[in-house]
Amino acid sequence: MQAKSTKKTLLASLLSLVVCVSMLVGSTFAWFTDSVTSANNIIKSGNLDVTLEWMDGKLDPVDTANTWTDASATPIFNYDLWEPGYTEVRHVKIANVGSLALKYSVTIEANGEVTDLADVIDVYYVDPAVQVKDRANLPLDKKFGTLSEVLANLTATGYGELEVKTADTVTIALKMQETAGNAYMNKSIGSTFSVKVFATQLTYEKDSFDNQYDYAAGTGFVGGKGTAEEPFLVNEAAQLLNISNFDEYTYFKVADGVETLDMTGVGKIRLNGSFDGNGVTMNNLTTALFEYVGKVGDAQDIKISNLTANVNTTDGRALVRNIFNPGTTTFENVTLHGYIEGQYNMGSFYNYGTANAGGGDGADYTVNFVNAKSDVTLVNTSGNAIGGMLGHGYEGTDYKLYVNMDANSGYTGQMYTTGTATCYEVMAMCSHATYILNGVETSRYDNTYPSTKLVAANPVAESDGYYVTPAAGVDHYVVSLEAQLSVHDENGVIVPNQAGLTWSLGKETITGGFDGKIFDLVDTVEIVNDKNKPIGYELTGGALKVYTGSDRNFKTGWFTLIVTQYDVNGTILATGNVRVCQIDNP
Repeated sequence: MQAKSTKKTLLASLLSLVVCVSMLVGSTFAWFTDSVTSANNIIKSGNLDVTLEWMDGKLDPVDTANTWTDASATPIFNYDLWEPGYTEVRHVKIANVGSLALKYSVTIEANGEVTDLADVIDVYYVDPAVQVKDRANLPLDKKFGTLSEVLANLTATGYGELEVKTADTVTIALKMQETAGNAYMNKSIGSTFSVKVFATQLTYEKDSFDNQYDYAAGTGFVGGKGTAEEPFLVNEAAQLLNISNFDEYTYFKVADGVETLDMTGVGKIRLNGSFDGNGVTMNNLTTALFEYVGKVGDAQDIKISNLTANVNTTDGRALVRNIFNPGTTTFENVTLHGYIEGQYNMGSFYNYGTANAGGGDGADYTVNFVNAKSDVTLVNTSGNAIGGMLGHGYEGTDYKLYVNMDANSGYTGQMYTTGTATCYEVMAMCSHATYILNGVETSRYDNTYPSTKLVAANPVAESDGYYVTPAAGVDHYVVSLEAQLSVHDENGVIVPNQAGLTWSLGKETITGGFDGKIFDLVDTVEIVNDKNKPIGYELTGGALKVYTGSDRNFKTGWFTLIVTQYDVNGTILATGNVRVCQIDNP
């Protein structure tokens, strides 16, 4: 009996086990568990904080016993008994006292008008700082230029990068030239000046994934690093203006997917680098896209590529106003449409060459056109020569412009000029007659281009002023006074190879009185060279006062009155010009 009972018990156990196993099928196991909590996590932004201090440059910058002075509270340079040979040397310390890595630039800026005393004070900038025992052992190879040149320079004097809690020490020295004569006695430079340090967050961090989480931070772009492989990216027209902030060679590109950009109010950008439009169409471009391309004395390979621009401007500016690059500038896959009206040195792709930086003997340079086309309507209202592709190639007889054009490049638009103007297929180049085209020395006179002559309606001088005959259908006049002036040195001699002033001093639109006087006669002329006053003119009772907007010594030249007539749709009907005065012997 007991054996049967045991068997029944075992059988029941086996049946129970089978039932349990069948219940587990489609069910889950219960695991042992445990947990740990990290509480009170925080996210807090860092701070950007840079300081500027100085001390006498005769002292050892590594001597911790030296006392540093806060430059934001005390001028670095403050002395009023300068004499030829006098030198002031300062060590300047730029320190990162914040919690973010930073990059900085150092500039020296005038706070007002500067006199010619600044022309004879040399500026030295040495990085890293050096011990200077006396003025005789200044590092001459570190001379940055004269104080006037530095104050006029738009670029920074020095650059650097600082990790957190680190500092750079540089030496800045000012020395009055030993050759400065009595003409500079009892003079002031006429203004105070500032030594400024501008700091921005460094575009990479060593404490982040891939060390570049924020590479485009603070640049105004939507991505990129500014390199050839990863250019800074643009997806809105206004972001293009940030290109001007980069003095060192940098790469820029329109972002993928951006098909058009409305350029209203955007232009006159300074480009030192290459720009890839990535197939974009730019609409409503009303001035030069790039005011300056490259830097004088810094030969680079610069490329502007892959864009179409629809232009409508009456300021005479081409796609590029000035090429300063003494290297090679290439326009590749660029197409221009629209209308450009102006007075001097006109062209589709650029107006001026390297010499127009303002001085020096210039340098050979090259411009390439690769699948670069223009059918822009070019309207010249002054009688000055114009070119389909470019305007004034270069100045100076001691250097050459080399132009290379492939079979897919060229000008196919229409040129309108006055009766005295000549049009050229490639280049106007009003100062010189030859350039190198595809390896062959070429005369611009062999490349004339058919043009439609504008109806000439020249202003006529009467006893009480200038008058012009109205064209049929005229809706309004645009009256412009143009200047063409030359720079002179302190001895009154014209400075060779230096750009003059070729500019409109002002325009006025007249919508009525088409049979009346448009401009007063000019009896006397005064030229005011002052960079703190904008370019313009005043004419009162026959006395013409001209403001050049510059401290350069403009003394001779002439002034031309240009009257252009338009119909109600803004189509040009007639134009005319007359020289209203000339200064030969100031």
